[in-house]
Amino acid sequence: MIRWLASPWMAALLTGLPAFVAMLILDAWHIAPHSLWRGAVVGGASGALATYVMGCAQKCARQP
Repeated sequence: MIRWLASPWMAALLTGLPAFVAMLILDAWHIAPHSLWRGAVVGGASGALATYVMGCAQKCARQP
């Protein structure tokens, strides 16, 4: 499982999926539906989460 999680294309998927889900939830709650600030926060948070998960996966994949 770690090997496919450490693949290069997984970073885009791990960034896009949480951002999409968070935007849908925030739109459903009517929290600043057209706010650029909300988009920046959600995109930055999902990018940080994806970077962290990818780093952990790559570290685990390198260990023998």
